[in-house]
Amino acid sequence: MSLARKLRLSFILLTIGAVLTGATLLGVMRPLEGMVGRIAAPLERSFTAIALASREVISDLARIRDLKHDNQALATKVRELTRMVSELSAVRRENTELRNQLGLREKTQRDVLRASVTVARVDDQQGFVSIDRGNDAGISVGDGVVTSDGIFVGTVSEVTEVRSLVRLLSAPGSAVAGETLPGGITGIVRGGLSQGLSFDEVPNEETLEPGMVVVTLGDPEGIPSDLPIGEIERIFREPTKLFQSALVAPLVDSHTLRTVFVIRTLGPATQDP
Repeated sequence: MSLARKLRLSFILLTIGAVLTGATLLGVMRPLEGMVGRIAAPLERSFTAIALASREVISDLARIRDLKHDNQALATKVRELTRMVSELSAVRRENTELRNQLGLREKTQRDVLRASVTVARVDDQQGFVSIDRGNDAGISVGDGVVTSDGIFVGTVSEVTEVRSLVRLLSAPGSAVAGETLPGGITGIVRGGLSQGLSFDEVPNEETLEPGMVVVTLGDPEGIPSDLPIGEIERIFREPTKLFQSALVAPLVDSHTLRTVFVIRTLGPATQDP
């Protein structure tokens, strides 16, 4: 490129720069800037909306993933509980058939009454629920209380005309005689543990195993036998001791009780001739 052409190009560029600078100073470019701003504003708002929507979609996908995981865990738990209830039902049928074969009969007539939980006091120091049935419904102190699945949760400890207080098995100081299924190993189920129930006073020569289900041993004039309580999780055994114990995981969370069933004692059973 010749010197003359270079000078002419430089002069043209300088002239264009000077014109644009002058136009800016005189406000000539402002309408153009406003027009560009008006065109760009909707685009900017659209990009912002798209970004926010994308963020919400990502958040929703994360929540869906978490819910899917929780649902899978609940489904597994339901299947396990269903299996346990089925096994317990089979064992109860076998026990009933055996009693019938041996000529044994229940010594007490009982029926079941539905009740709603009105007040609950459940923590590490206490474990009581109040229900909306009392003397007027035939409830008595010592009656057993179960869930709709027949899981034992406690006994009636106080009764008024229209209300009753249920002492939960998980409460400190609560206890009931129990036995394992299978095996028929007997012991005392006690409450008061924040992590579960204890199965105590089990002879050391007996063989406890994790997964065994503990049920009520039963009282001819009180709590029926074979009511599920919990499942053995851990065993504590020392060879030098006379007794061993176990940690029992309850089959129901006492904090979730809304409806229970009271097993009322009606009187001596009618004997077959």
